[in-house]
Amino acid sequence: MKRLGLLLLTLALGACSPAAAPENPRVAKIHRTQCGRCHSPPEPGKRSRAEVEAAATRHSTRVRLTREEWTAMVDYLAPAAN
Repeated sequence: MKRLGLLLLTLALGACSPAAAPENPRVAKIHRTQCGRCHSPPEPGKRSRAEVEAAATRHSTRVRLTREEWTAMVDYLAPAAN
């Protein structure tokens, strides 16, 4: 019975955590190095896709990334299901 309770607790806690960022080591490195230059990098999965897209638009004048890198960054920070 204890094991069942522990299993249910583990599942419930897992369901409450934010969605994991898609695996993309290249974008993760850009996120660490570029987003951390002026502020604390936003944690993946914590903001809505609309918020991340708006931030990307604002930052695109200062941060030099390709269109593909910006798209990958938005996907990394706010997966489509978010």
